[in-house]
Amino acid sequence: MNPRVLRAAAAVLALVALTAACGGAPAQPAAPGAPAAPGGSATDTFPVTVTGKMGTAVIPAAPQRVVTVGLRDQDFVLALGVQPVGVAEWYPEVAGGIGPWAKQAVGTSAPKVVASIDSVNIEAVAALQPDLILSIYAASDPSVYDKLSKIAPTVTAPAGTEDYALSWEQQLTQTGAALGQSAKAAALATDLGGKIAAAKAAHPEFSGQSVIYGGLGGEPGAYTSTDQRGRFMTSLGFTIPVAIDGLATPEEAYFVGISKENYRMFDTDVAVIVGSTADPAEAVAAEPLYGDLANVKEGRAVFLNELNGVWAAALAYDSPLSLPYTLDNFVPALAAAADKNPATAVPTEPLLTAAG
Repeated sequence: MNPRVLRAAAAVLALVALTAACGGAPAQPAAPGAPAAPGGSATDTFPVTVTGKMGTAVIPAAPQRVVTVGLRDQDFVLALGVQPVGVAEWYPEVAGGIGPWAKQAVGTSAPKVVASIDSVNIEAVAALQPDLILSIYAASDPSVYDKLSKIAPTVTAPAGTEDYALSWEQQLTQTGAALGQSAKAAALATDLGGKIAAAKAAHPEFSGQSVIYGGLGGEPGAYTSTDQRGRFMTSLGFTIPVAIDGLATPEEAYFVGISKENYRMFDTDVAVIVGSTADPAEAVAAEPLYGDLANVKEGRAVFLNELNGVWAAALAYDSPLSLPYTLDNFVPALAAAADKNPATAVPTEPLLTAAG
């Protein structure tokens, strides 16, 4: 089982399927969970020009009808107080493309789903009559970009970033510029950075402990320190083993395969183990090799459900809305695994289908 293939790198399939489916005072961040408005509250002077790796977009006025086709772009728009009229649905279990962490920000007006992990419905996008399209956490497909940019100004990821690899800070900056809310985006980034720093300070036991965040199964592997999951772990003070990062190649920079012969690489101080079964912990414990890992036997592992787990999804979205949820809910599970006390019960991840 390769989690990157299941959720993140699976989006590479979109390169093929997308075309086939085409037919003053510093601003303060919005209160978390506050329902968004159609156009938000732009403070930049329009027109604004935003350059992305696929081209340059000129937005003549504060956008009122925003469509997001990038897999997590809606979270960034909502975090800035703007209600998108169209969104992408990344996880089928995240109905309507809105995760549990973002439902309050959406309120009662659900946006229309116009894209998925492997397609963008150009006709559906056009029907919404957007005045801005965001295709930031998305595949770089010139044909799709050309069609979208004929409908409305289309903003893509910043130049120099790889598909699905930009940080939440980079995406927040790009989104804020497109919405005319650069100051608000900067304030939100500062606020979220402070929350992450506070979580790190609250858990000095994390500092220096080695961690692996990966999957065990037919295709075992782990996320490197350059992936958003790895970055989150290191931002809390954990360290990704050099041996894991050393396996990275240009083709496998974010998730690296680990053969069963090298299964001991999973025997870190703390492990975040991702599975695709209903009970990943049970599946790992029953596997002769991995069930013998000290971190598994001693309660130093957090188990995530890659297909239907809320924490796994929130970490994948890596957004200004999902990260505070992660800090509040996933970090306590890490603390239970990192306290070196086998008697401490590690909380169980809730399921997306149960979260509603």
